[in-house]
Amino acid sequence: MSNHKRVSNGRLSALPRAALPLALAASLMAWHGAAAAAAAGAWQSTATHAALLKVAASPAAASGVSKAATSAAPSSATSIGAAAPGVSAATAWAVNVSGTPKLNSDVAVTPLETSKSLHIAVSLQLHNRDKLDAFLKDLHDPASASYRHYLTPAAFKAAYAPTDQDVQSVVAYLQKNGFSNVQVSPNNLLVSADGNTLNVSAAFNTGMKQFSANGQQFYGNDSDAQVPQALGGVVSGVLGLQNLNVKQTLSHRVTLAEDANGVNLAHAPSAVAQIYHVGTTPTAYATTVAVVGWADQAQTQADLNQFTTANLLAPVTLNVVKVPANGDFEPDADAEGEWALDTQTIVGVSGGVKNLMFYTAPTASDANLLAAESQAVTDNLAKLINCSFGEDEGGGIAGGTAAAEDAVLAQAEAQGQIFSVSTGDTGAYTWARGHAWNLASAADQANLTKYTTSWPASSAHVVAVGGTELFTDPNNSTVWSSEVVWNDGLHGDGTLWAGGGGISDGIPAPAWQTQYLGSLANTNRVLPDIAFNAYTGVAIVGGQPGAWEGTSLASPIFVGAFARIETAANNSIGLPTSDMYRDFSNPANAGLLHDITSGNNGLQGNGYKAAAGFDYATGWGSFDIDKLRVFAVANWGDGSAPPAPPVPPAPVVTVLQNGSTAQAAGTPNAISQFTIDVPAGAKALNLRTFGGTGDVALYVKFGAAASATSYDFASSHAGSNSESVTIATPKAGTYYLTVTSPVTYVNVNVGARYVQP
Repeated sequence: MSNHKRVSNGRLSALPRAALPLALAASLMAWHGAAAAAAAGAWQSTATHAALLKVAASPAAASGVSKAATSAAPSSATSIGAAAPGVSAATAWAVNVSGTPKLNSDVAVTPLETSKSLHIAVSLQLHNRDKLDAFLKDLHDPASASYRHYLTPAAFKAAYAPTDQDVQSVVAYLQKNGFSNVQVSPNNLLVSADGNTLNVSAAFNTGMKQFSANGQQFYGNDSDAQVPQALGGVVSGVLGLQNLNVKQTLSHRVTLAEDANGVNLAHAPSAVAQIYHVGTTPTAYATTVAVVGWADQAQTQADLNQFTTANLLAPVTLNVVKVPANGDFEPDADAEGEWALDTQTIVGVSGGVKNLMFYTAPTASDANLLAAESQAVTDNLAKLINCSFGEDEGGGIAGGTAAAEDAVLAQAEAQGQIFSVSTGDTGAYTWARGHAWNLASAADQANLTKYTTSWPASSAHVVAVGGTELFTDPNNSTVWSSEVVWNDGLHGDGTLWAGGGGISDGIPAPAWQTQYLGSLANTNRVLPDIAFNAYTGVAIVGGQPGAWEGTSLASPIFVGAFARIETAANNSIGLPTSDMYRDFSNPANAGLLHDITSGNNGLQGNGYKAAAGFDYATGWGSFDIDKLRVFAVANWGDGSAPPAPPVPPAPVVTVLQNGSTAQAAGTPNAISQFTIDVPAGAKALNLRTFGGTGDVALYVKFGAAASATSYDFASSHAGSNSESVTIATPKAGTYYLTVTSPVTYVNVNVGARYVQP
């Protein structure tokens, strides 16, 4: 939805001050007073703290000792290099993320050029936050009158959003300081604008610095972003002042010849649903799902088209919502694999959704991405929203992103929407994810007992999805066998690839954790909540199929599976975490889950270890889709029936001739039907299948259509397409053949032959 065409519901275009309505007069008068106070030094800090910090440099850095000479052994994440004897410390710069890593001494930090274009988003504080928190608690309490009474976006805005007067005061302030293209989100939580370094410095009383590392330019504010005291109770933070800590995708391509251990497989999305026992759970035909990401999505649609064609699925139109609609959206080759993995996994696991949306921002900057998330929430069309990205939690809190994003996620929960977020791919060491400004690999500065988590997975308003390594039955690749913590070890660049999880450094624990986790509860949020396969999945990227790993695979698996459950529950289940913790902590419900008890998400035996029940590496584990569907519909939903599913077209019946063959193809559990007319006196009727891909079964019946529950003869060998039925003395008349498979099957030959009378 456009961010610039509509001006109702608090959305304002960049109007000249003289054109502002008279209702702004009070706000403008307040701003004039604020400007005078600011001139006298009466500024108030926001939640956006300095991105670059002046710190004491190590003596080694001050003396020019090389990194190679000082990084032979791992050291703390808070420094790079070791002190040289007899050399005093000097002033240096550090990045305000977990561990505050220092920049190397040879990195020149200089003022950011005054003409640098900056797109910022001012986040505004919610009203009545205490009442909102109480409402969210009641929303999930069966004893409350507010139980499952989800709000509309309009009702949320009226009760908890910043007022129009709050918004207008910020708009006027930004315009006065030279910002252009001032836009307001429909929920009044964000005011975005375009400016430059001078505008930022004047409006927010902060200096802006820059430096180059590994061929990239980085910038950030060197002090807290501040506003005049008159706006102090209105503004939460200012996003877009730095590019040091931004969201990153959480998956990468793997080469099976190097990474497979000979037991597990790269699981196709449709097979994943079977492995996690989809049973009789319906497809997600009544549920709308969304993905949030960035960049142009033309390649994502092309890859999705190829995926549905190859897997005999109905075509899916990806409804792309650009935020802003007039933004500059360029392809991002590095992220295309992520969006392909998200969309194809959701479609394959869900069996098809009512509508698949993609809310896309121009870039992964916090200002841009939060606007896309906000649009998905205020549109309120998608029941489940997938976010396969994350950032260092410490940096997200320090930069004000966490506070701003949490408000949007809280609105989603109040409306009954479910954000599913990947927990990260560097195990317990989110701080160690490769940042170009870091100049030292994770191995150089690894502190193997320093654990951090990823934002926004650590928000209390999302389902945090961790990663497992999935194994299937050696005799049947569609049957679940076991799972362990996903931990692929260190890769060549020194980065650990493993499922994120642990204890948040700064996000308070929600009541549903403190109440049901017992000794595992913490004063802060712990994660993940649930976990699914992160190694490995199949996706078509740039027209080429390949294998991918990461919690970015696990999250869309959860989304696809839970979208099926939402359809069965008529989309009446909101954020399910409180239900999960209450019911999964009950030993009587253990059969709903696959409890992961092996593995850890650290290095050299460190990190968090899997254990019986809930743990910080895999949460509650994964779930059996069909068993949870039955339980959730009875206990988590409102009891209403879903709409009738679409009527599938009648299967085409292919007539076989004696000695002829035809081909069968279909999606998981789809049937292909054939007939052959046998004359009186015929002998040795042989019906068989062979070749192609899949795992087909053959059912045969005389005189009527055959099925898996109604047949005269059957041939079903696991893991094979070679099925055969021979009838020594067939009856005269029509024999019906039905071919089906628990997975997608393609180019399977079906033949019939008998001896003429």
